[in-house]
Amino acid sequence: MRVAFDVHGVLDSLDYFRKLLRGHYLAGDEVFIISGQKFDENVAAGLAKHNLTYHRYVSIVEWLDKAGLPVEWKDGLPIAPAFDWDTAKAEICEHYDIDIMFDDSPVYGKFFGEDHPTLYVQILNPTRKKYIVRQEDLRHG
Repeated sequence: MRVAFDVHGVLDSLDYFRKLLRGHYLAGDEVFIISGQKFDENVAAGLAKHNLTYHRYVSIVEWLDKAGLPVEWKDGLPIAPAFDWDTAKAEICEHYDIDIMFDDSPVYGKFFGEDHPTLYVQILNPTRKKYIVRQEDLRHG
């Protein structure tokens, strides 16, 4: 089985999902972390802080860069066309044959339709106050 977890609002704040990730890893499942953020020393430190082991980290920013899609930076945050950003997790999951994706964002789920091979599980995180929308329509702006 291949399982994927989001960082912000899931692994960074809900201990249950850190335990679930560890359980999948120990059971021999292939564990992915899929997040908007590029992998850097801050991400590595945050994951290490919770002693998380996984097989692959995939960044939406790096996925879009690799596809040649526009990503700009504003106040240290990546900005991309909304459709490109919002569909990226579904594309990543399909590309890597992910069975289940755990995420708390209401944005991505609609791109995991009933024909999509990945089950998208939206987590209702009572501790999350606000979702940061980082997308702008760069094609019309």
